[in-house]
Amino acid sequence: MTSPQMDTSWQQARHLLARAGFGGRRQEIDRWTGLRQEERVTELLAGPSSIACTRPVWLDQSDRQAANRMASREERQEEQIQNREWTRDLIQTWLHSMVAAPDPAGMLRLKMTFFWHGHFATHMQKVKSAGRIWRQLDLFHREAIGNFGTLLQGIVQDPAMLIYLDNVRSHRNAPNENLSRELMELFSLGNGAYTEADIREGARALTGNSIEGNAFRFRPFMHDSGDKTILGQAGIDRAADFVDCILQQPACARFVTAKLWRFFAGETASSAPIEELASVFRHSSYDVKPLLQAIFSHADFHGDGIMGNQIKSPLQLVVGTLRTTQLDGLPEGAMMRLMGQMGQMPYQPPNVKGWPDGRAWIDTSRLLIRMAMAELIQARQLPRNMQRMMMARNVATLRLQPDGLVDTHASPSQQVEQACAVLLPIRPPRELLDDLTERLRTELQAESADAYRLLCGTLMLLPQYQLT
Repeated sequence: MTSPQMDTSWQQARHLLARAGFGGRRQEIDRWTGLRQEERVTELLAGPSSIACTRPVWLDQSDRQAANRMASREERQEEQIQNREWTRDLIQTWLHSMVAAPDPAGMLRLKMTFFWHGHFATHMQKVKSAGRIWRQLDLFHREAIGNFGTLLQGIVQDPAMLIYLDNVRSHRNAPNENLSRELMELFSLGNGAYTEADIREGARALTGNSIEGNAFRFRPFMHDSGDKTILGQAGIDRAADFVDCILQQPACARFVTAKLWRFFAGETASSAPIEELASVFRHSSYDVKPLLQAIFSHADFHGDGIMGNQIKSPLQLVVGTLRTTQLDGLPEGAMMRLMGQMGQMPYQPPNVKGWPDGRAWIDTSRLLIRMAMAELIQARQLPRNMQRMMMARNVATLRLQPDGLVDTHASPSQQVEQACAVLLPIRPPRELLDDLTERLRTELQAESADAYRLLCGTLMLLPQYQLT
């Protein structure tokens, strides 16, 4: 038998499913191995560009709470507790949807939704309303592979962002510069593409963009209606004009393209194709889908310097593990607690810049937690110092479905090769494969129900599992 990890088509299919999504199950990689690369990319980008999130049952109640200005101090405290519960429910539902993504196109949309959340970072502690967070998440989901211009116009009217960057009370007599600065520096142009004068003028354009309850509201009496000159363009009045001006700058396509390239290709990837890819983005009027098609089809994306060289983020590690192995039996909330301890809890970024990437995820404490996740799967028990964090000493009900990893009718040696090919971007040494084969054969002969869980946990403890 030829190892799937030595098959170029298998490697490319696995690589695309891992980077554009959260990782492929064996059957998905097998099916894609028989497709040409352009067919894989076409399937990945299939479906409509805009899809709304499922409306939560508590949304109307959240809106009523936000609109109630007469609530007592005790009522406000109860509402804050309720909002935290709703927010946790929203995030947990979002993470579960990633694990349950039915196909590659669904995985890509959800991964892009998370990308935009990191790009336009906000924090639940300051936003405080689950309804505002849901509306922002819905915007990211609808425009996940839609149009960046539409997304940028949406973000300057997004209640969560207006609160997070202090724009709700920005007044013509005292413009707040936070949103103006981050709109250019972090969201669209990058350092060096604007001046302090542009920030001041942009802040004037953003005055009046406020909220009422959980909804956007423009307040004309707060707006500075005088003409502004931003990025060399005169005659700008309101926020929409400011955004249009940003989108006309060549730096915008380059900045967003470079960030997406790094997100999918990794921190060690060459920056060589950025201008080429940015040209695609500009000529598509900022439609995201053609840019993603160009990224995933680019020869550099499948080169030796990129394949198997990206350190998994906590999201990629946790969601990818659960989706690939079809693991069940974890305590409720375990995904969120694991990701939080690893440093990537959704809607709790470290700052307005969002999360770091690459080697920033591998420090001593975080690596121990990442290893503890593998130990949990292998032994159904966490190290003693992790048990309190997970609110569980052991998980006797932990099970995984082997079909996502191996053909259960194949020989033990073939099954080990298959599991390695699905879970690891780099093939382990021959001696380790032989040892794993003997262990698996012994477990199967004993008719152990845990044979594949033990194999999976052992592979997850390898350094290679931290890469994708």
